[in-house]
Amino acid sequence: MKKYLPAIAAMLAAQGATAQGSSALADTYFYFGGHASQYFVDTGDAVDGDIPDDTTLPGLQAGYRVTPTLSVQVWWERNNYTTKQDLYKGDMATLVFSGRYHWHENSWYGLEPYAGVNVGQVTIDNAINEDDTSLGFEFGVQKQMRPHWFIDGGARPLYSTDNERWDTEVYLALNYRFGEGAPLDSSTSDSDQATLPAEPENVVTTAVVFGDGDNDGVTDALDQCPATAPNTGVDARGCPSDIDNDGVGDSLDHCPDTPAGAKVNEHGCKLVLHTPIRQTVHINFASGTANIDSASLGEVEKIAGMMRAYPDAPVTLEGHTDSAGAAESNLRLSTLRAEAVRDALVTRFGMDSARISAVGKGETQPIADNNTVEGRRENRRVEVILGN
Repeated sequence: MKKYLPAIAAMLAAQGATAQGSSALADTYFYFGGHASQYFVDTGDAVDGDIPDDTTLPGLQAGYRVTPTLSVQVWWERNNYTTKQDLYKGDMATLVFSGRYHWHENSWYGLEPYAGVNVGQVTIDNAINEDDTSLGFEFGVQKQMRPHWFIDGGARPLYSTDNERWDTEVYLALNYRFGEGAPLDSSTSDSDQATLPAEPENVVTTAVVFGDGDNDGVTDALDQCPATAPNTGVDARGCPSDIDNDGVGDSLDHCPDTPAGAKVNEHGCKLVLHTPIRQTVHINFASGTANIDSASLGEVEKIAGMMRAYPDAPVTLEGHTDSAGAAESNLRLSTLRAEAVRDALVTRFGMDSARISAVGKGETQPIADNNTVEGRRENRRVEVILGN
C-alpha cells in the first residue's frame, strides 16, 4: 500500500486547497463525469509472473444520489499498459458498479466522506488474456467546487475472485450534477459569512403597508371590520366569526349551535315565545278543492319562516271558508285545506310534522261581510297560531 499512499495524499491536498469556497452537496441528484485513476495490479504479490505494471486509466462514470446518505454509480475506464518486466503490451479495462454510504451531515470544510462496496470486471488483454470478476470496497471524499460541479477522490481495493489476488486503484473524478445548482456558501456555521449592517432607525418598513390596526390578524387592506374589539375571534374578512350565523359573534355567543333562521337574544340563544302569535294568511285554492295554487306557495313559505324563527313553538293551522254552500261541506273543506298547508310545510319546506296541528273552522268565524264578493274573499283564509 505504501507505493500509492502519496497519490491519495496529493488528491486530498488538492481538494483542501479550495475548502473555504464551497459547501456540502445537495441531497439527491444525477451526475456524469470523467476521471483518471492509477491502477495497481496484484498489490498483495499473489501472482508469480510478468504482470501489468502500474497503469493510468482514464474513464467515465455516472451515478445517482438516491438519498442524502446513499448513492449508486457505474464506473468504466480503459488504457494501454506494459508489464513490469516490459515484455508485453496490451489493453486494460475495468467496469465497476458500486453503492456508497455518505456521511452527509459530517462534512469537514466541505469534504463529504463516503464508503462503499462494489462488484465489477477487470479485463486484461494480451499478456494475461483474462476477464476477472472483482469484489471490493471503496472510500473517499467528495467536494462541491461550483454550483453544478464536484470532485471525487478516493481509493478502491479490488479482489479478483478468479485469480485470488488483490488489485488497488486510486482515483480523482470531476462530475457534473444535473438539476438546480446548490449555493456555494450555504453553511450556517461558516465563520466567513459577512455580517449584515444593522437596520437604520426610524425607517418605515412594510409593516405599515400591511398594518393591522385592530390586531385581529387580518391586515387593514383586507379587513372589512377594521375596528374589531380586542380578543374577538374573526373570520377571513376580519369580522367577528359567527359559526351559526345568528348575528351574534362567537366570542359573545352562549349558544353557538342555534338552528338556522332562529331568532336569538343578545347572548345568541333562541327566544322563548311567551305569547302566541296569530297571523292571517290568504292562500288560493282551486274552486271546491284543497289544491294549493302554485302562486300561493310564497305564502306557505312565510309560515315556514315563522316556524324557523321560533323552532320550539308549536303551530296550529285553522282553515276558514265563506258562507256559500252547506255548512257541513264548508267545515270538511276547511279541514282539508288546513291539512294541505300542513303537508306543504313538511314536504316542500322541511318542517317537522309533529309541531303542526291542522283544524277546520268552516264558515263559523267570518272576519268580513259574506254578502259581498270582497268580504267572502277575506273569509276564505288560513289562520296561523304560533305558540300555545
